[in-house]
Amino acid sequence: MRKTLIAVAIILAIGGGLFALGTLLAGKGKNNSNLGSNVQGSVVQTDDHHKSPPPADDTVFKSLLGKSAPEFTLEAYDGRRISLKDLKGKNVVIFFTEGAMCYPSCWDQMVAMAKESRLNDDKTISLSKPLTPKTTGLKR
Repeated sequence: MRKTLIAVAIILAIGGGLFALGTLLAGKGKNNSNLGSNVQGSVVQTDDHHKSPPPADDTVFKSLLGKSAPEFTLEAYDGRRISLKDLKGKNVVIFFTEGAMCYPSCWDQMVAMAKESRLNDDKTISLSKPLTPKTTGLKR
């Protein structure tokens, strides 16, 4: 059960990081020259802006349940390197953020995680990793 919880937490964190990365990449190279092109007079047409998104496909996430996470190494703010193998025997939760750009929502999520009793025991370690050009290899 704990391994499943660990795997799900890691998968969700990685999925959130990949989503943030994909969102960042999707904005690159877009032509914004027709920004406001659907403005008529002083009324903005928003009929097509509020459609419900299609349901998420969780097939990949479900296929990873019960499996061990792949080995990885993260760099700490002080330059130390933290590997999954160094945390063996611990439940590991990684929270990927957009750093300061994520304020206040990421900060609110971190506060909520700090209050979660299942994440505050001797068997669990929570890591926060900002996605920056340095950590992703992407240039602005």
